[in-house]
Amino acid sequence: MKKVLKQFFGQGIFYILFFGLVVLVFAFFDLGFRWDNLNIDDLDVLGYITLILFRLIIYICPAIIMYPFVRKKCSISKCYSLQFCWYSILLALYNLLSLDYILKVDLFSKLDSFVFILGFVLSLIFNKQLPVETTDKFKQDK
Repeated sequence: MKKVLKQFFGQGIFYILFFGLVVLVFAFFDLGFRWDNLNIDDLDVLGYITLILFRLIIYICPAIIMYPFVRKKCSISKCYSLQFCWYSILLALYNLLSLDYILKVDLFSKLDSFVFILGFVLSLIFNKQLPVETTDKFKQDK
């Protein structure tokens, strides 16, 4: 039980630090202001590409980076489940402390649903069992 908690909190610290670092790097270059001004009439291609890059880094990279370190202990879908759990904790704290009103930044608008759906889809893909008839057929072919 101690190993599970240690792993849970260790991954949580990594996810929080990774998330904070990426947000700070993108904020340092004032890309948030560029993204606020994206519209269909005057499309800023570089701004749009950096927004997509930001979301890919935030949504997909943390669990992929963490997976090689915990490969023996959990699957990639479990890494995404833990990432979703920690992002949900961050979202709850962010909303509880009303930081979205103070900072006027909406960091988690699409994040929680995307990470949750990705973790769910990956768990379906990687944890899918073969039907009994199929495994019986493999046994008969031997």
